[in-house]
Amino acid sequence: MAKTEEVPRVKQAPYVSYKTFYGFVRRLKDTVIPEKIDTDVLGTYPGSTARQLKAALRLLALMDDGDRALPALTTLVETIDTPGRNPALKKVLDESFPI
Repeated sequence: MAKTEEVPRVKQAPYVSYKTFYGFVRRLKDTVIPEKIDTDVLGTYPGSTARQLKAALRLLALMDDGDRALPALTTLVETIDTPGRNPALKKVLDESFPI
């Protein structure tokens, strides 16, 4: 039997609007960042939006596969309404999608 060549996986970003993403991060600034991003945290979002948001958070390395918040999320939350927001977001995007 011929051996098939494995095709490398390409990261594909799940679709979640920036407004939804920003709103989620902004809302975390008003609370304590939870250790785990679960249905209690995402309860205000419809099911499909919550799933897309979680997928985006994982892709951007803001949350791990166990739904635990990572340090980059804390940094992003802390800078969300400051001049440091754009550099923090750029760093997240650059690390997730290196050129």
